Formats: sequence, C-alpha cells, structure tokens
Amino acid sequence: MDTHQVADYLRIKERKIYDLVKEKRIPCVRV
Repeated sequence: MDTHQVADYLRIKERKIYDLVKEKRIPCVRV
C-alpha cells in the first residue's frame, strides 16, 4: 500500500501518515 491508500483506509490525511511513521507509531517498509 502507498501512503495515499493507507490514508484512505484509515480515513486520515496523508500528511498524518508521514507523521505517524516518523514517530514510529505505524510500521513501514520502503522497497
């Protein structure tokens, strides 16, 4: 999933996804 899809799935703004990743509150893997 990309950040746009995750934001839609969680019903939050895409910018918030980046903040959550930075705070290590949600896991991420860059391929």
